[in-house]
Amino acid sequence: MDSASDAITFTNPSSLAWPHLGLELVVYLGFALTVRHALGEYRRGNGFHAFQWVVIFIYGLIMELVSFNFIDNYAHATFTVQFYHGLLPLYVTCIYVVFHYTGIKLVERLRLPTIQEGLLCGLAIMAIDVPFDTLGVDAGWWVWKDNSEIALHARLIDAVATRFYNVPVTSYYWYLMYGALLAMFCRTAYPWVQNRSLSARLAAAPLVSVSVFVAGALAFELMLWTPARFGIGHGTSVAVYLGVVWSYALTVRAPTARPIPGWIVFNVGLFYAFHLGLLLSLWAGGGLEAPAVKLSLVLLAATGLTLLSKFFPLRSGGRAAAPAPANAAVVRSLRRA
Repeated sequence: MDSASDAITFTNPSSLAWPHLGLELVVYLGFALTVRHALGEYRRGNGFHAFQWVVIFIYGLIMELVSFNFIDNYAHATFTVQFYHGLLPLYVTCIYVVFHYTGIKLVERLRLPTIQEGLLCGLAIMAIDVPFDTLGVDAGWWVWKDNSEIALHARLIDAVATRFYNVPVTSYYWYLMYGALLAMFCRTAYPWVQNRSLSARLAAAPLVSVSVFVAGALAFELMLWTPARFGIGHGTSVAVYLGVVWSYALTVRAPTARPIPGWIVFNVGLFYAFHLGLLLSLWAGGGLEAPAVKLSLVLLAATGLTLLSKFFPLRSGGRAAAPAPANAAVVRSLRRA
């Protein structure tokens, strides 16, 4: 490893295992597509998407830096470019945007009210993540830690102890909840800064990111830690929440939904194709725990995304619920997208 400084390190790509290099290439391409979309909308006078993109990017940095310094319940492997004393791979800073921006844009086309949209955004983001979380440990992209000397509280280690085939169940809840909050907070905040200067919008973005982080922490307290005090396990809490959101998704009415953009189809399709290829390769090489179960999980998530992309709303007719008046500016922006 060649070190340029304590802040950034470089590794020869040829020395990496193909799953590591392949993941980087897929993520960077997906990241570039999100940049292209956000900048394209900005140049057409629609700044909402760029604002949302910046909020998501900063949120991802906050999550990683807080985790490294106060939680420490996982550790990334080494990839081509590493930041922050070798702890943070460059691709990780990009994958937050790939997951969250793509998932949110997939759902925004349904033109739902803020809360309903947020719930489905969390569901879409979680579904995009499923193959990544399912195969990450087997591929050697990261490890979950069972203990830590610097975690703020023992329950932060306990948070990743309940696992479903190597995936902490709280990881699913994390995407469900934080994804929902990102969508709702961006949509609520943007009308307040829409007519202000670019510098004002850039200054507001970190505040929204921090607000999402804090609100998510409170949601973890309410939805996971509080039930745990009464003997309700994390797995049960997450399963109930997921069931509620999915049940709601089946009732959505969105007669004015727009067609799914091609870049989203490509982004999600490429991501899933890469992970399915990796799964089959690991399975053939005997390096995959419970391969049939993990294949089923990936296919189940793909089915959910396909429903959300091509067949929702399952119920037609009636009038779509009108978005909240406070978000009229955002609604106009989305209609132009």
